[in-house]
Amino acid sequence: MDVASEPLISVIMNCYRSDRFLKEALASVFAQSYQNWELVFWDNQSSDASASIIQALADPRIQYFYAPRHTGLGEARNLAVAQARGEWLAFLDCDDYWTPEKLVRQVAMIQSGDQRLGLVYSRAAIVGGKYHGRELAADYKGKALPEGNVLREYLMSDNFIPLLSAVVRRDVFWAVGGIAPDFKQAEDFYLFAAIAAQYEVRADQEISCYYRMHDHNLSIRQKELACEEALRVIEAFWSLVPQAQERTHEKTRLMSRYKVLSGFFKIQARKNILSGFSTLLGHPILTLQTLAHHFK
Repeated sequence: MDVASEPLISVIMNCYRSDRFLKEALASVFAQSYQNWELVFWDNQSSDASASIIQALADPRIQYFYAPRHTGLGEARNLAVAQARGEWLAFLDCDDYWTPEKLVRQVAMIQSGDQRLGLVYSRAAIVGGKYHGRELAADYKGKALPEGNVLREYLMSDNFIPLLSAVVRRDVFWAVGGIAPDFKQAEDFYLFAAIAAQYEVRADQEISCYYRMHDHNLSIRQKELACEEALRVIEAFWSLVPQAQERTHEKTRLMSRYKVLSGFFKIQARKNILSGFSTLLGHPILTLQTLAHHFK
């Protein structure tokens, strides 16, 4: 097929002092069997060798932008996407990498879909650290990743759509508001929930990308914030799940999800979470007392 007739994919790469693994990440983009892509490289005022590494690559498909001011990552992603020209967006951070067939497999799904399709994703695995080799969506190891209308499953499960695996229609990205600026740890969870609430989702069942686990872990506050934001996402979108209020077994699953997420919080914060959860479910059987028993 003539490259000019294939959809342009804008690869969004946000960088802040990320020179350590940058060459490997870039090499995985250039190694793609699908070649109709552009690379939007947003340098968030790095002070290391990142700029020199990217600028040494003489390829007209690379767009390098040096941020006029340093911003949070969510805002930086939006600023990078604002420079994109492609019909579809793919995201790759500077320490992760893709397999060579990643884009070509996803583009085939895009071309077989219709206007209801907003997002295509795949399996991803961890490289480095104590979880080396484990799939990111561990709950789906050995079973098919969800497709179609995935909102219900997405809210009740761990985030099974890794950002580095996702390809998102650019007009859909902006239609749902892009990266929500008030999310710092769960911005991709919110973005994909917003997309899943309105659009169809397809999944490549193969591992097509690798997420690098670093030696340093998230701080306790970052973990707490991630859980707090995940709860906010559930509360924001649960009412959009078809027949959600009538399905008691799904409420039980959601209760278990809340139990896991609220485990990082102190007692008073957990009481507030339980109160909000009880209101969210709106079911006389699942009272605050019942919830408190389950959350002990």
